[in-house]
Amino acid sequence: MGYPGVPVDVQHFLLRIDAISVWVGKAAAWLIIGLMTLVCVEVFKRYIMNMPTAWIFDASNMFYGTLFMLAGAYGLAQNAHVRGDFLYSSFRPRLQAGLDLVLYIFFFLPGVAASFTRAMTMRHFRGGSASIRP
Repeated sequence: MGYPGVPVDVQHFLLRIDAISVWVGKAAAWLIIGLMTLVCVEVFKRYIMNMPTAWIFDASNMFYGTLFMLAGAYGLAQNAHVRGDFLYSSFRPRLQAGLDLVLYIFFFLPGVAASFTRAMTMRHFRGGSASIRP
């Protein structure tokens, strides 16, 4: 496993980053157990005991967001993410890398920013805050 056409010192650096991503991804996979436990407790409290809680919903969203972000690096390091491979596999590695970079910049980063801004916007709408007072 290496990066063809890349200097050895850069390859060593990239392989070390990949190893860190794999380790973090495997460690983050254990968050699924915590997430499952929170959801099961919430279902039990809400439907069996008729005592719903607000904090479990928030905590499960935080667990899921953390898991998604930490496992995303693992998915990229293992080349396990979904892509339209019918054209991509016929491209040269340099073109594949360039296409990956462009797609991450134009789709992944705005998607992450949109998810954060959506949450903040909804919180402000629920709270009744506004930037312009009539």
